Amino acid sequence: MADSCLFIRAVKAPLHGCGYTSARLKTKARDGRVLFAKLYGRVEFRARVPWGKGLWPALWMLPVDDKYGGWAASGEIDLMEIVGEQPHEVLNSLHFGSAFPRRSLITTTHALGQSSVSDWHCYAVEWEPGEIRFYVDEQQTCSYRHWWSCSKLQDGQGVEAAAAAELNPWPAPFDQPFYLLMNVAVGGNFPGHPNAQTVFPAELVVDWVRVYDKVGGYGPAAPRGEGVMPWEPGHVSERRL
Repeated sequence: MADSCLFIRAVKAPLHGCGYTSARLKTKARDGRVLFAKLYGRVEFRARVPWGKGLWPALWMLPVDDKYGGWAASGEIDLMEIVGEQPHEVLNSLHFGSAFPRRSLITTTHALGQSSVSDWHCYAVEWEPGEIRFYVDEQQTCSYRHWWSCSKLQDGQGVEAAAAAELNPWPAPFDQPFYLLMNVAVGGNFPGHPNAQTVFPAELVVDWVRVYDKVGGYGPAAPRGEGVMPWEPGHVSERRL
């Protein structure tokens, strides 16, 4: 902590056989204790985000319990992540579907224009029954009303749902409490490996995290929106704004 901000720092220092050391902060402890979780509402992060080849910073949410099965059958909400060498674009994503490897992903890429993720920005999600909306600096980047969840397994892995009857009831999996995560990953298939131009230490600076409830509460789930057929696992879609 410094100047009332939280610093998550990735450094070029070996640890446990890896070439880099970083951190992941989450509101669910290793022993299973839940420090904070939320079902529906608005969640905001104000942050400055590091960038560079091989960096994968993220502000995101995972289910407290794998109610519908392993990732991603129980869902994932990504308020902010970047491809490390693209500092002028922010990704807002939902993961859902069947357990790996039969998961689905929908992503919207939001352009920051002349700004970059290293400047201060507010990343937010508004989550209601049957609808999830993402915002960057109060600008709505996307609204999702189409996802699905299937708990069926074969040989321990998720399988493609053969019919709508094999799906968990709508709006699963986004009908259960999720906890918060903040981290700076290094490497992996998504951002690739750092190069000579990647600057270390790489710092994710978080000014605040705020959570709100909707005045008047939440009504019944909105009907499923249009999209791919709800039993088409493995579907990946992207929208660019």
